Amino acid sequence: MDKRIILAVAGSGKTYHICNELKPLKRNLIIAFTNQNIKNIKDELIKIHGDIPKNTRVMTFSKFIYNFYLLPYESLIQEQFFATDFNSDGVYMADSPVRRLKNSKGKEYTNPNYIKQEEFEHFVK
Repeated sequence: MDKRIILAVAGSGKTYHICNELKPLKRNLIIAFTNQNIKNIKDELIKIHGDIPKNTRVMTFSKFIYNFYLLPYESLIQEQFFATDFNSDGVYMADSPVRRLKNSKGKEYTNPNYIKQEEFEHFVK
């Protein structure tokens, strides 16, 4: 497998295919959206290869964003904002961003802080 994105419906064999086509001596990055997907992938890798291959990284999309887009800039954040005690601990998304809010009279309006899912900031803000 080389630089592929696999999109398919649930139960179509994505995990099986990825884990069986993986070249354990090459560098591999597998990204999935949920912790359950990550667990399934790791379990399948261990079943096939006996362990997760040394050069293979399996992570959630949130962890990928943190490790490759935020972590490299932590020192700049500290420096630019004089945040000497700044220490991030990853990306945690308890709930999806709220798109619509209600005012005191129950009327809905668009959340002014909502960022569309098509925008990169939707996932990292």
